[in-house]
Amino acid sequence: MLASLVGEYNFTFDAEDIDDVANRPNAYAIGNLKIGEQFHKLNCSTRAELPLTTDIINRAHLVRLYKKLHERGIDKLLIMRLFPVGRGMLLKEKIPSIEQYKLAIEVLLEQESKYGSPQIKLQCALKHLFPQFNKHPGENPCDLVSNSFGITPNGTLLASPWAYNASGKPLGEEWVLGNLSNQTLSEIFDSQKYKIMLSKVNENVGHCRIFSFFNSQKSLPIERIFDSADPLYNNL
Repeated sequence: MLASLVGEYNFTFDAEDIDDVANRPNAYAIGNLKIGEQFHKLNCSTRAELPLTTDIINRAHLVRLYKKLHERGIDKLLIMRLFPVGRGMLLKEKIPSIEQYKLAIEVLLEQESKYGSPQIKLQCALKHLFPQFNKHPGENPCDLVSNSFGITPNGTLLASPWAYNASGKPLGEEWVLGNLSNQTLSEIFDSQKYKIMLSKVNENVGHCRIFSFFNSQKSLPIERIFDSADPLYNNL
């Protein structure tokens, strides 16, 4: 019954075996995969999500991880960056370098060529490293305020689904577009703040707005969001 209502089951899987576990409870990834396999057997589309950290990037582990997903019938594998937001604010030292990201993605692409599935997908914040993953060449892979938003339990609408601090609150007022508990979406979209942000969506192409916000030297918060300051791409 539940599987028939689920368009796609997404789950985190970043440790092929208990010895590979880092930053999470021991049974977290393995338990997620078991549920993912059950959804697969019910003909529900499945996508594993792999946030890369320095702890888990080595060829042997990534080869084993991909093969296990293949054996369990998982359809897609989304490769992700570790964001310095939410609980990730406590793990900033584990954010990989550009060389580590490239190594991990290349290893996983090799496995996709060998096994065929799961299909490799890149999170928008990584697509500038591998432009072939952009559906529309030249288009900004970041869809902040054009197609993606965040929403808090009290109805606060955020300009990004990643704009949370370590306490689960908005990163700052610059990320808050309005509140759906007392405003309609049309009213929020008609606001000056939203229109200004929407007018800037083609600035700092390829750069992740969250990383730009944290690394920009500009004084105005909105200018920091749309600055070309994502350290992953500064030297490309």
